[in-house]
Amino acid sequence: MERQMCFLILSVLLLTVLNSALAQTKPSGVELGAALTLRPTFSGSITGIVWKLNGDLVAEWLNNEFEYYATFRDRTTLDPTTGELVVKNVAVADAGLYTVEINSNVQSQKYQVEVMKKVSKPTVVIRPLTCNKDAESCSLACVGETKDAGTVTYSWREDDGEWKEGKESRDIMNDPVIRKIRTFSCRLKNAISVNESEPHENPFFQEKHLIWPEGFKFRSALSLSHIHEGSERVNTQSNDVVNIKNTQSYSGQQCENTWQQHSLSKLL
Repeated sequence: MERQMCFLILSVLLLTVLNSALAQTKPSGVELGAALTLRPTFSGSITGIVWKLNGDLVAEWLNNEFEYYATFRDRTTLDPTTGELVVKNVAVADAGLYTVEINSNVQSQKYQVEVMKKVSKPTVVIRPLTCNKDAESCSLACVGETKDAGTVTYSWREDDGEWKEGKESRDIMNDPVIRKIRTFSCRLKNAISVNESEPHENPFFQEKHLIWPEGFKFRSALSLSHIHEGSERVNTQSNDVVNIKNTQSYSGQQCENTWQQHSLSKLL
């Protein structure tokens, strides 16, 4: 019992230490070629500053003199009043863990820097290329340039709905649910950028048609461009009465019946 209690206490202490270490490491993303700015959370008089990357010297201010090391020369500045470090034209090699020592004391705040490119504008690609309305299923791929873009997340949207995080590709089935969706869009996102594709037409989309019974008359508030094949072709203007001689469907999605208070939903 005593041994189990000791093990439990040690586990709690270890977890506390790990959580403290993670909380003091601040992640930071910067675009390749841009400027990196790191400012320590220190308030007080500063007499000395030393910045390091993965344990190697980057810059220091000691005895009122500045010193910059290796590839950081000529593109790095150090503010002696705040301890702020600015590195211009950052490269992939500048990524890593930055630590700062102020007044001979290593600060608890650390900076995990990731250097990356912005994500490109993606494109929705349907596979196979022969996918059509008669296929049982197809797949959608979100294609874009993600090299050196760091951690990239993928999201998908159906028509004008909400973005939902997913994978680089997704399968779609030719079923009633998918057939109601007109377009698919995808989005790429990393720590410094976000970009979305143009909407791509759903190969399985089927437009809903209204079915008119034989002999039905209505006065339309809109202009009807055509009646489907099998009935007389009718061109009308607003307020004309249309007589449908055969049971047919009208492809328009907007039609207001002003002749009588009929519910169009009863005709579907």
